[in-house]
Amino acid sequence: MCGISGFLLKDNIGLEAAQNGLETMCGAMFHRGPDGEGTLVEPCAGHLVGLGMRRLAIIDTEGGQQPIYNEDRSVVVVFNGELYNFQRLRQRLIQQGHTFATHSDTEVLVHLYEEKGAALVDDLVGMFAFALLDIRKRKLLLARDRLGIKPLHVLQRGNQVLFSSELKSLLAAESLWPTGASRQIDPVSLEAMLMLMYVPGPRTIYKDIKKVPPGHLLELDLERGTHEQRCYWDLSQTRVDVPRTYDQARQQLDALLDTCVQDHLVSDVPVGAFVSGGVDSSLVASYAAKRYPGQLQTFSIGFTEEAYDETPDALAIVRKLHTPHTIQYATYEALYDLLPTIFRAMDEPFGDSSMLPTFLVSSMASSRLKVVLSGDGGDEIFAGYTKHLIEYVKGRVGTIPSPAIGGLQRLLRHLPKSRANKATELLRKAEKTARGLGADQAGSYLEMMKLADTSFVSSLLANPVGFDAVADTILSAYKRPPAGASPLQRTQYTDAIVPLADDMLVKVDRMSMLSSLEVRVPLLDHRLVEFGYHLPDEYKLQGRTGKRILKDIYCQRFGLDRYTKRKQGFGVPIETWFDTRLAPMIRHLFDPARLSQQGLFNPDTIGGDKAFTVARTAPFVFWNALMTQVWFNLQLEEDDTLLGLL
Repeated sequence: MCGISGFLLKDNIGLEAAQNGLETMCGAMFHRGPDGEGTLVEPCAGHLVGLGMRRLAIIDTEGGQQPIYNEDRSVVVVFNGELYNFQRLRQRLIQQGHTFATHSDTEVLVHLYEEKGAALVDDLVGMFAFALLDIRKRKLLLARDRLGIKPLHVLQRGNQVLFSSELKSLLAAESLWPTGASRQIDPVSLEAMLMLMYVPGPRTIYKDIKKVPPGHLLELDLERGTHEQRCYWDLSQTRVDVPRTYDQARQQLDALLDTCVQDHLVSDVPVGAFVSGGVDSSLVASYAAKRYPGQLQTFSIGFTEEAYDETPDALAIVRKLHTPHTIQYATYEALYDLLPTIFRAMDEPFGDSSMLPTFLVSSMASSRLKVVLSGDGGDEIFAGYTKHLIEYVKGRVGTIPSPAIGGLQRLLRHLPKSRANKATELLRKAEKTARGLGADQAGSYLEMMKLADTSFVSSLLANPVGFDAVADTILSAYKRPPAGASPLQRTQYTDAIVPLADDMLVKVDRMSMLSSLEVRVPLLDHRLVEFGYHLPDEYKLQGRTGKRILKDIYCQRFGLDRYTKRKQGFGVPIETWFDTRLAPMIRHLFDPARLSQQGLFNPDTIGGDKAFTVARTAPFVFWNALMTQVWFNLQLEEDDTLLGLL
């Protein structure tokens, strides 16, 4: 696990300048790999290719320094992530005549490339982003794992490119880019951030910087001056032999879960697990505990607010598993104290407030371990969210006339919705459900993703461009699965390539790596994802019960007759801070004169005291706006005055 950076540039910049620039790029993400740094600048076909990395040593801690070459040093790679099947691949490659110089998973890549070229990605089981240079064929290959667990950003013009795990690393490379690393804000991404609480890929907040999409690779031919980005894996195009009966499916899933978790435990350092008390993390921990009976370290976050606290459930699980367990309570004070650290680390605006407890639990675990397993992904793959129930609701209430739906949506829009208490949380979920009751399935899905009306969000911006471009991308994804795919499958498919990749996995990666902690997500092993996607709907969703098959396996493993616990998440009632702790910073950031000068937000609708009005009526949209202002002032204007107001 580490962070990678590099470039493909014309060789007129000079070796020394290129080396210095590469080291600067790596230094900007020291936190991703405090155990070491490796760099290479290689002249190739009139270009300079730079490969750099910061290392968090997990496998072959002594011998796995990168960059890593093949036998004749004609192929070289830098790699971020873990390959869980590398030992099997290594044995196969040795039988094919390859000689290994290390015991690291990274070295598998160069030898496998010799055998298969760019098709090497098809054999990989794991989370990864890598850059591989074929010196002989004069090609540079960039690749990202199937689900987008590990990030990879590119700044490209023609056949020149900068790439990195983090945006801040690209911005640190201005000395290498003839016109500087563009910091021009993408207005489409800005509006999408307010609407969704994250910037959906392949966009970033910067107009010229893109994310390599999950399951894609980018191949640059230095000699021909060509580049090609292509998809090597698409969930909707995969094939799985579905078991004939539910019992067979449950048994097969149980075995597959065990296999995937055991594979994810490969490491030369101790591995722990997060246990929230819910189905997903508890199952992952139970399979992992088989490998380390009585020794698997587990971690959880408790909340002093009863509505959010799952401590009793987590403790019940770890007692059954006999794992040494550590709890840290996430008081409002403890979460608030994290804000300066998180604000300074923000690469681009990000509004998922569960990043606060995620960072807290990651920091706690990183004080003892380098690697933990988590249960992230179970809701997306096995239908655990409210939006997955929409077809059940439609089946009960029938077709509702559009005017009635519109009236219900308008009524709920003006009622208080937040996570401050159970009543307002219920209203939040009710509004989301109401937005999903339309007759058009794709449109219903889009409405459930949005936090507010497009017109309202546009009114907050100085130069709104509308949500159409992002909406078209989401709707296109929803319609991509072949004919015969159910609405639930289409929802899960779109979940996997939009909110999963650009919200949940971004949150986990950034908050864990900010703590120099590797988080592995066994439930997003592509073998499990494919199996879960192709299961019949009724195996995942039965009536109002989501994640049916996972819950049945959970009950079997923990000796329960049935699962009765209600779903809880990492709720952070951030709206309680708007009129109190955050008020001075809000007044500073949303001062009408400041907004007029900056040109992002409309001072007539969100400036001055109007900011607090927006905060009360649309707290989630306002939080997104606040995170955008924090990012803009800290990262682009380099004005840290706001931190003194916390």
